[in-house]
Order: sequence, then C-alpha cells, then structure tokens
Amino acid sequence: MITTPIDVVLRTSIIYVSIIIGFRILGKNHLSQITLNDFVLVLLISNGVQNAMVGDNNSVIGGLSSAGTLLVLSYILSKILFSSNKIRKIFEGEQVILIHDGRYVKENLQKVEMSIDELEAVIREHGVDSIKEVHSAILENDGAISIVPKSDKGERPKIYKTYRKKSKRHRFK
Repeated sequence: MITTPIDVVLRTSIIYVSIIIGFRILGKNHLSQITLNDFVLVLLISNGVQNAMVGDNNSVIGGLSSAGTLLVLSYILSKILFSSNKIRKIFEGEQVILIHDGRYVKENLQKVEMSIDELEAVIREHGVDSIKEVHSAILENDGAISIVPKSDKGERPKIYKTYRKKSKRHRFK
C-alpha cells in the first residue's frame, strides 16, 4: 500500500519534532563546532529517517510533501520562537558564561561538555593570545562563542553582538 501525501506530512512532522528534541538534548556545543563525528551523525540520521518520513511513497508528490512539510514546520517554529520567550528558552536554552574576568568557569565548561583546550582554540581564533586578555567568553544560544576582550584603559569592555538573520551581519554596541 502506497503512503498518501497526508501520511507523509504526519510522518515528517513527527520526525522533525523528534530530531529537534534530540539535537536540543545533545546541546549547543554540538552545533557550534561540527566535527567529523557530528557530520557523520547528521548524514546517518538523514538517511535513517528518510524512509520513516515518506514510507513507500517514492513519488515526486511524496518528496515534495515531505520537503514542503519541513519548510512549513521550520517557518512556524521560527515564528513561535520569535514571539515567545518561554518557548525560545525551552528550544534554544540560555547563554552560558565560559570565562568571567579572565578565569574559566569550570562548572559551566563541564555543563556544556567543552574542554579548556577547545575553548582556548576559539579564543585564539578571535585573535586573543591569553585568557588573561579575556573579560568574558559566552556560549550563545546558536552555539557560537562570543569573546569580549578586556579593555586596555580600565574602561568597561565594549560588547559586540553579532546578529545573524538571512545572512546579513549587523554589529550592536
């Protein structure tokens, strides 16, 4: 029996929500620094759930039903996350301070399963040589790590946030 487009929509919706929950459980660290292991995991998951979404319906309509459902669900989720702080915290979590005043916050590093070596590599990528030069390092909701350098003149450090939407970058002070 061939899977109907309605079945494809229902199956795809269930898979979409399940994978969102699964990646939320894995944590933000997996999103910010994709390793070979993470890449292989994504490939295998996508291959493994393909048949669960479309069943035995390998038609163009089945594929379009699945793809369309994923796009609509993604759009709806982005609108919900934009309008509700409570739901956004559930799905995206909160920022985590990894360095404060030039000192590692070890309990937070353990919480996000990030080693000091990994964090130091990120610091170097930001052009900072030593943790002593870092006012704070923050693991953002999207998995990126923001580095706020210490100020040379004893002033409060300028905090720059990078806002990403539709591939545009804006800086805010």
